[in-house]
Order: sequence, then C-alpha cells, then structure tokens
Amino acid sequence: MSRAGDRQLNSALHVMAITQIRHKTAGQAYYLRKRPEGKGVFLTAVHADTAL
Repeated sequence: MSRAGDRQLNSALHVMAITQIRHKTAGQAYYLRKRPEGKGVFLTAVHADTAL
C-alpha cells in the first residue's frame, strides 16, 4: 500500500485497523504477533485488518 495514495482510502483503512486492534478480535491477535517481529506500526495495523 502506498502511503501517498488515496487519502480517504488510507483513512478508512486506518480507522478499521485501529478498531480491530482496540477490541479482542483476530486482528488484535495478528497485530500483537507481528509487533515483536519489528514490523512497522502503520503497516502492521493495516495488515491486521486486511489479513483476516
């Protein structure tokens, strides 16, 4: 995903990802698994939502 791409799309993905991370969901489990691997916060958050 390009960080310079469509701002509305990036914003929507960010909101979805943060919602997944804040609640006990499969997205939160994915995020918590990937953070210790040194993955970036932004990409990990977005992938937490799209990996499901």
